[in-house]
Amino acid sequence: MKKVLLMFAVLAIALAGCNSNKVDVSKLKPVTTHKVGDLSVVLMNDTGDFKQGQNEFVVQFQNQQGQAVDVGDVQLGSSMSMPSMAPMSGDSEITPTGQTGTYRVKSNFAMSGAASSFLDTQNGVTEADLVTRALASNPSLAAERYEIEMDEGGVAQARLHKNPSLSVGGLKEVNGDDNRFSIGASIPLELFGRRARRTEVAVRKLDSTRDTIADRERLLAGEVRMRFGEALAAVRNLAFTEQLLQANRDFLKLMEDRVREGAAASLDAEEVRVEANRIDALRIDFQAKAEVALLVLKEAVGIQPEETIRLRGSLDETARSFDQNQLLQLASAHRPDLAVQRANEALATADLRQQHAEGKPDAAFSASYERPNSGFAQRAFDAAGNLDFRTRD
Repeated sequence: MKKVLLMFAVLAIALAGCNSNKVDVSKLKPVTTHKVGDLSVVLMNDTGDFKQGQNEFVVQFQNQQGQAVDVGDVQLGSSMSMPSMAPMSGDSEITPTGQTGTYRVKSNFAMSGAASSFLDTQNGVTEADLVTRALASNPSLAAERYEIEMDEGGVAQARLHKNPSLSVGGLKEVNGDDNRFSIGASIPLELFGRRARRTEVAVRKLDSTRDTIADRERLLAGEVRMRFGEALAAVRNLAFTEQLLQANRDFLKLMEDRVREGAAASLDAEEVRVEANRIDALRIDFQAKAEVALLVLKEAVGIQPEETIRLRGSLDETARSFDQNQLLQLASAHRPDLAVQRANEALATADLRQQHAEGKPDAAFSASYERPNSGFAQRAFDAAGNLDFRTRD
């Protein structure tokens, strides 16, 4: 909170009190205190701070000894400036509490200026909302997520045994009655853990795909957060420039009044006018930068440029303290890009183990049945094997 402007008039008629509206000021926290002559105007509420939107607080008039004093009829108007937000002002409703010099106030601080078109602290989108939307609507991530489903299917397929083979054949004598019919089947045995090695490779590939997508999500979320912060900073600069412009315009009006009264030279007023025009040009530049920052944020999230959004957030952040070793542990344990490298390393190791298994001899069980029409039925049994004599390191 930078400022709270209070305007009040003391009239001769005292307000009628209402005992049912009393407050326990000892439980309230002071928000700000302003000196007005010999009086102190103290604003208090439950939190010790104001927020944009509806606020309820207590105003108490105190003398130099800190005791509440009666000032008669009170009128209150308020304005507020908060970090990273545009200046805000709002109508106030003040009611007596029945206690000496103490009043209840309800005030709705509404934003003003061009910066208000970028922010909405009630219904605006937060940083988390934009990150969630970006992760859900990014087409590249959506395409890569299908790779997870493909790799899951690859794992299920790798766990299956190889399909058996079936062969059917027949022979017939040319210009004769002799013929022969045969049928056979073969089942691969997959020796030396071939199926386990094949499954391991598929599982490692699935892990690598998941970690790669998690890293892409991290990068996208980081970009959205950065663009969100840049947009808030641009709006903050615009709001500050608007406040500075308003102050210079008020000063220019004062100088013009002094010139009319003959208390100041016209050249002094012209110098203030030049400065006000310079700040107005600066405000236009900051407004353009805020609009560009908002467009860049929309692009990062995947929002169409014509869609209207208002932001809700603040550049203020709670101070945190981390130990260097703690930061290193967090980075080593939670960074998705490191997880991707570990997954690729595990995939390469699994692929090497599969190649070693494939380089060893394999066998298949096969059986066949043959029936010639001119002789007797025969049954046969044989076994076949694949011998790989490739050089193995």
